[in-house]
Amino acid sequence: LYVSNAQVIIESNTQTPDTLEYTEKGWYGSSRRVIVGETYTCTANIPGYAALSATTTIPWPTVIDSVIYA
Repeated sequence: LYVSNAQVIIESNTQTPDTLEYTEKGWYGSSRRVIVGETYTCTANIPGYAALSATTTIPWPTVIDSVIYA
């Protein structure tokens, strides 16, 4: 069962809120790119249910300084 009528909003401290568009099979997307180090909150509002919310921070890339083959 896929939810195609949710309102999914991504917010951060430095960007305006972005309402995602339903794409297919329960997936929602945006053309906006995330920023490394930025913290984002995603809120999903599904009719008939309590709002869901999650927060995450995009990690900085790991630097590899050497590789040793054994």
